[in-house]
Amino acid sequence: MSVSVGWSKAYESAAVTGKRYTERELPFSALSTLVIKGELKNAGNDCYPLWAKLDIGSASAARAATQCGPGTATFNLRSVPSMSPNGTLFLCRGEGTQNCGPRFSAREFPASALPTR
Repeated sequence: MSVSVGWSKAYESAAVTGKRYTERELPFSALSTLVIKGELKNAGNDCYPLWAKLDIGSASAARAATQCGPGTATFNLRSVPSMSPNGTLFLCRGEGTQNCGPRFSAREFPASALPTR
C-alpha cells in the first residue's frame, strides 16, 4: 500500500472528505488499484450525491454515495488494476448530474481545504 493522502471538497451545503491510496496487485507488478474511502456530509435539506468515474474508457460516472438532508454517508471506491489508476469525482445537488460542482481528479489530492461560509 502506498502513502494515504487526505483530501476534501465542498459544493453548496455538502462536503466530501476522505483518503486515497494505491495498492499493488502483486509485489513486482506494474499494475495497481486506486482506493478512495471517505464520508459525504450534508448540512442542508437537499439530496447530494457523490459521483465517480474511476476507470479508463467510455463508462459513465456512477453514484458512489448519496446523503439526503442533514447527515453523513460513507463510501469505499476501488478502480480496476492499471498502470496508472486515476478517476474523476464530483458532487451534485438532486438526483441527476445537471447541478454539479467542478469535477476533480482523484490524483489532484490533496485538494483545497473546505471553504468557510
